Amino acid sequence: MRTPRTTKEQSSSLFFNPKRFERAVDCANEYGMCDVNELGKLADELDKFQENCFFEKDPNSCKKEAGDRIDLAELLRLQSELQLRTDYLKNANLFASDVKIEQEKQERDNLMTNLRDADW
Repeated sequence: MRTPRTTKEQSSSLFFNPKRFERAVDCANEYGMCDVNELGKLADELDKFQENCFFEKDPNSCKKEAGDRIDLAELLRLQSELQLRTDYLKNANLFASDVKIEQEKQERDNLMTNLRDADW
């Protein structure tokens, strides 16, 4: 692994942590691997580094690294939002609940019709 490059503007409270970067990439690649809170924290950590480069030395590659890191942070946020919305759909969405109730009613009605029409 190459030594990270930092800029003078980088706050002393920010430091290169390859394990956190690895975790961010893993979470982005494996939907559901990380919970909503962790996804948000990882995205925020990536944002703190702004235009700093840690791997690329060429200025053009450095810009791409920074842009790709921003994209990764956005992907983590989107995954977090999707998890929240999916949870809402499963647990609190009135429309989804009504559809499920109607589906169960139709299944019961079909079962009763089949039982009534069966030759015993």
